[in-house]
Amino acid sequence: MVSTVQRDLTRSGLGASITTTIAVTDGRTTPPRPEQGWLGDRWTVALSALVGIGELALLIAIWDPADWQPLSLVIVLTAFMVFGEVVAVRIGRVYVSSTACATVLAMALLGPVPAAVISATGCAADWAINRKPAWAGVSNAVESSLATLAGALFIEAVGGDVSNGSYALAVFLGGV
Repeated sequence: MVSTVQRDLTRSGLGASITTTIAVTDGRTTPPRPEQGWLGDRWTVALSALVGIGELALLIAIWDPADWQPLSLVIVLTAFMVFGEVVAVRIGRVYVSSTACATVLAMALLGPVPAAVISATGCAADWAINRKPAWAGVSNAVESSLATLAGALFIEAVGGDVSNGSYALAVFLGGV
């Protein structure tokens, strides 16, 4: 339910009228969303494009074909990511899925570039399944893959020894 309240301030000497829109969902008020075109908010699109270009340049710079081995693991983790988006469960106003598990496994087992690509693939699946606007799909893919890239680069930089648990700590911190 959406209600609109208009106040006429012409008598107050301001010579203006103010229109306030309040959206009510499940008894809770939410602030009104700004009007957005098919590309969405211009600032969101511009920032996503800028960050995406920088991230793409970094991914190209650190590309290593060996990171994509074994290919079967890349395929399984990508399928796991897409499956997690398909069967996401709604609990209240939040969707819960297994995509974080697939992301952390990709960061730890494959490296930064495959993990970022798998993360972006999951966002593309979410965009296609939930029919989100194009700007939202691009923005989500850029943000998710950037966070995944940062976590994977942290894991790669810190590394650690598997035998004493320091690698597990690096994976935990990189996943957070």
